[in-house]
Amino acid sequence: MQGTISYWDQEKDDGRIQSSDGQILTFKLGSFSPDSRNSELSSGAVVEYEVSGSEAVNIKLVAAASQDDAQDDELYALPETFRILKPEETEKGDFVVLASGAHAFHTEGRNLELMKQRIINHCKACGANSAVNYRIDKFIKNSIGFSYYLYKAEAYPAVIGRPTQHMSGVTRMEASDLLNQDYIEKYHKEEKNASRGALAMKICAVILFFIFCLGFVLTA
Repeated sequence: MQGTISYWDQEKDDGRIQSSDGQILTFKLGSFSPDSRNSELSSGAVVEYEVSGSEAVNIKLVAAASQDDAQDDELYALPETFRILKPEETEKGDFVVLASGAHAFHTEGRNLELMKQRIINHCKACGANSAVNYRIDKFIKNSIGFSYYLYKAEAYPAVIGRPTQHMSGVTRMEASDLLNQDYIEKYHKEEKNASRGALAMKICAVILFFIFCLGFVLTA
């Protein structure tokens, strides 16, 4: 099997490998084959190995981590409950954003609690443990003959954590793998398509309205 070293502490002789399917395996320096270049071990290095229970054994170094791919070996404890952080809380809070989605989730409505729950459901569906930069804006919705107020909410899915010395913590690389970017990208594309469809319907409605008015004038 092949994976990537996500954590390595040479002094404690303690490391973790993240496999291509997301499994986390532990290893010791003695688990490496004699011909492996142990001096080049660091987070981000690609290795081949065999599995014995929850440990990686007979490990061979395939490619050392490049300077650009070097990972942060600091460990982070993930919060036990889902968190919603407003922009000011995201910037000044105790939590560190370890990984975040490239696109935000959006929702509209009148019920703020229901809107918040929709955001939470989408975030949890993609593996996030928080919604960061959460904000709500009030706007006027125009309809035929009347207008009314609605709320628009948005937030970015993210994995957050606090620095910890406990080995149960995760690294940035491991946190990043928890987030399903494919789900986020799919949601973003569907949202754009829906927005384009709504715009096309509005344009058609305006055209039909003008045709109706023109027909009324010509037959008057």
